Amino acid sequence: ATFGHICTLVKVGASALVQAAIVSGGHDLPRLIDPLTAIRVWSRDLRLTARQPCTDGVARTALEVQRCYLLASRDHTGALEDGAEVWEHWRTLIEDAEAGGAEAIADRVDWAAKHQLLEAMRRRHGWTWDSPQVAALDLQWHELDAHRGLAMRLLGSGRLARLVNEAEVEAARDTPPPGTRAAHRGALVAEASERVVQADWSLVSVRGADGRIHRHPMPDPWQAA
Repeated sequence: ATFGHICTLVKVGASALVQAAIVSGGHDLPRLIDPLTAIRVWSRDLRLTARQPCTDGVARTALEVQRCYLLASRDHTGALEDGAEVWEHWRTLIEDAEAGGAEAIADRVDWAAKHQLLEAMRRRHGWTWDSPQVAALDLQWHELDAHRGLAMRLLGSGRLARLVNEAEVEAARDTPPPGTRAAHRGALVAEASERVVQADWSLVSVRGADGRIHRHPMPDPWQAA
């Protein structure tokens, strides 16, 4: 799971902006020769300096590849309602990482926050990376309990930046955005729960008073019907 609010926003939002840039055409974006190898190399590159070859003959760091996509997406922030916010967070993350490495983004990016915490604990107790205590902390990072989960505790203390507060999260559990298919589906289930015969992401079927099945297709997640 990804706990960092900004990290999650950029991960999902930047993908949408890049897709918009690609669809628009006119962008000569670099492509990795061997993406799987690049992922393995970069996932172990805490200094953010490892380079991987691209199809244009240039070997780039992960941040340099990100910057290419960032610049290509600059004129396509209108593809998302919060596209400008996504783009600005993305730009800031890249610039901070370039200037200060993983430590500079540990307040917003999960893997950097996790490494910073484990490294601090390891040094404090004299553990090695192979110590079972480190492995236990690694697992504890992912716990959802607000008191035991390490990521949850960082969120609660403000060391991992938030975009919404707990009250907003709790409200969103039961109150989907108005006008969306989630809101419409929830209303149908609440009003006619005993007569709903099928309910999934894009279709709710309700048995009417006449005994017939009435289907409510909702193919667009942002439109009620």
